[in-house]
Amino acid sequence: MERYLNLNFYGYKVIIKTAWPDLRERLRKDFSFFVDSNPGEQSQLTLTITREDLLDKHYANKSFSSSTEKVSFFDESKFRYCLYPTGVKTRFNFSENEAIVTGEELHSVHEVSYLMILSRVGKGLDLLGLHRVHGAAFEYKGKTSLLAFSSGVGKTTLLNEVMKKEGVKLLSDDSPLIDSKGKLYAFPLRLGFEKELPFNLKDAPHYDLNRFHFGLKKLVSIEDLNYEISTSPGAGYIFTGERGKRRAVKKVMAFSHVSHLIRESLVGYGLPILIEYFWEPGLRDYGVKTRIVLLRARALICFFLRNNKRRLILKEKSAGKEEPAFHKDKPDKNAVMLIDYLESS
Repeated sequence: MERYLNLNFYGYKVIIKTAWPDLRERLRKDFSFFVDSNPGEQSQLTLTITREDLLDKHYANKSFSSSTEKVSFFDESKFRYCLYPTGVKTRFNFSENEAIVTGEELHSVHEVSYLMILSRVGKGLDLLGLHRVHGAAFEYKGKTSLLAFSSGVGKTTLLNEVMKKEGVKLLSDDSPLIDSKGKLYAFPLRLGFEKELPFNLKDAPHYDLNRFHFGLKKLVSIEDLNYEISTSPGAGYIFTGERGKRRAVKKVMAFSHVSHLIRESLVGYGLPILIEYFWEPGLRDYGVKTRIVLLRARALICFFLRNNKRRLILKEKSAGKEEPAFHKDKPDKNAVMLIDYLESS
């Protein structure tokens, strides 16, 4: 029997229809903070997900207009048809914002469905004036902090340690939102870790996702953690991060963070997205994307001007064979340094 999962992302509503209970539960855990217990009849995005191949006849004798190692697709009238190497097939109706996702393998269908939702929700929120920025974020004593670290520096590990401190509230471990006034909003999704969970989360309930291109990832739902979520948008600090021999918090030149924020917000580098659902066919979408760029630029300028800029120096990793890097690195001391700075400033 087909059942619904309703989500509400700051007014952008999504309905997921599926008779696949394992998949529905995975998506519910992914977006647990946004589950809508009082949905209306209207939605901005509707997904129908099924194991039954409802789209096979549409692919017969068709040539793809674009084909890469990640996806092949073609456009026909108001529809875009996508075929993934894992066998997942989709049809997206851009006029009605409706999609069909079909496939037999749970992990593959989960991966495509999750990223499709993020891609469309991200675009919808852009037009509502809320823009995703790549980074971890939290609130402490009424001030927000964005950890705008490059990949591999350790923002997620540091965030999980910071969250142990009483009074710290989560905004997002990967992509909080900024508005046109330069304030940060919560956008808490599942937490994802490569290969193994951090030491402080090793006993947390989790579920695995075997991604086609990037391998195994262990996922933890926000609902399974004792994290308080911030519900008040705010401002405070933007921290970039790097590794060094000694831990420190440094003041930086006013415009030292500009290139990083342009790449991580205005361009959207590092944000999980499927470009085939963000870029639509037709000339009209060029105008929409131009508007999004202008809205993002305005929000980014306000965000940059409203928040203090700092650089965090985290102690260099020194992993040994006997234990993982996050034990040796002692991220608890990095978290203590950060919290002490916030308390004293």
